[in-house]
Order: sequence, then C-alpha cells, then structure tokens
Amino acid sequence: MFKLLPHYCKRIGLITAPLGFFLWFAMQKNYVTSLALAIGIDNVKPLNVTIAVLGFFSFLLGIYALAFSKEKIEDEFIREVRFESLQIAGFVQLVFLIFGFILIAFYENSIRKDTIMLFFVGVIFIFWLVYILRFNFKVHIGIYRYEK
Repeated sequence: MFKLLPHYCKRIGLITAPLGFFLWFAMQKNYVTSLALAIGIDNVKPLNVTIAVLGFFSFLLGIYALAFSKEKIEDEFIREVRFESLQIAGFVQLVFLIFGFILIAFYENSIRKDTIMLFFVGVIFIFWLVYILRFNFKVHIGIYRYEK
C-alpha cells in the first residue's frame, strides 16, 4: 500500500504550489528580467533559468504534497473519495487529451512545437488539479453540507 505524507505536509503544499506557480509565471512574463536589469544585473539568463526551474519544481512539490497528504481523520470514506477523485481526474484528463488531439489534427499546420509542449504540460497538471479540487471539495464541503 502506498504511504501518505503526514497531515502537516498539506500546509507546505498550500504555500509552495502557489509560490512556485508565481515564480514560474513571473519568469515567463519577463518580470524577473525587468527587475534584474533595473537593479543592475546584466547577465539575466542564468537567473531566468534558476527562477524557472525553482518555480516549476516547487509547484510540483506543492501539488504532490497537496495530493498525497493524509487528512486529520483517515477512514474508509476518505479512501473511497480518493479513489473516486482519481477516477474522475483520469476521465477528465482523457477527455482533455481526445479534444486536444482532435484540435491538433484540424489545425496541424498552424500549431507550433512549443504550443504542443504546453498542451502536454497542461494535460499533466489538469489531472492533478482536478484530483485535488474534487477530493477537497468532496471531503471538506461535502461533509459540511451533510452535517447540516
């Protein structure tokens, strides 16, 4: 059986995932380059690469911590919701892939390689984001509705 992370790792994931996404986004929008040039750093390529790698991997670490952290009370209901959430996330990812491949087939000549790469990264992230959102919605909001 797969071992889950301790519950406190969920807080770590809540901090590192948005922070990593913000760092990666800032590098993509050239905010890091503008800031580096403003403070007098001429060679910004190593800084951009470092910020991009740091942002990407901290986002992945945060997503991993959010997805695989235990809840305060781990019981059969939580295991069932985890399993259902994985199934739904897999289905959403499959639908996303099918529609993506159909669009790629129709617009084959106008799509660049970096767009296809971004599409596949999006396919990976869509799985984990759907899983995390569905699991937390079902566990935290679903239980709250049931109790009222």
